[in-house]
Amino acid sequence: WPKWMRDGTKLLQGCPEGGSEWKVTVAAWTALEETYGLKSSSANLPSLGKVRPEEVHQWLKNSRSTTKKVIVKSQEKLVKDWWNWWSALAPAWREKDGTGMLKIGEENGEWGDLIHPGANSLLMVLLPLVWWREGYPGNAASENWLAAVRDVSWVLEGLLSAAKAKYVRSCSPML
Repeated sequence: WPKWMRDGTKLLQGCPEGGSEWKVTVAAWTALEETYGLKSSSANLPSLGKVRPEEVHQWLKNSRSTTKKVIVKSQEKLVKDWWNWWSALAPAWREKDGTGMLKIGEENGEWGDLIHPGANSLLMVLLPLVWWREGYPGNAASENWLAAVRDVSWVLEGLLSAAKAKYVRSCSPML
């Protein structure tokens, strides 16, 4: 694995009390990056203006440190910014419920900006979930955090299926 993948995996596996759903999500991200061939792009996921959590910028500014802690000034702002960014990154076909939260449902289109392998990939979406969880220690994860993990996991599984299908098509012999 390249350094960015080893470092990213180390940070994600360090999530305190992430639980089994978190482990499944990290495994899905790992499988997706491996399916992409561990390629890396110099472009970041869209920050969408001021929507991306400030903590992501802080982590990037600190040279993606695996040892220096990201300082979260406000857990509530981190959570709000993360959901706003995640919703903005979502393809237009993703449905929202009455409260504006993304619904897990049937995959109905292309994944758009979320097809983004490498060091500047969905790792940047996953890391704030680690910082979010660190800010709320305890035996039970908040339902809001679990909803975020489940949604990201669903997206990762969809991206993985799409990536595998594309790989199989591109490797199939011509008849």
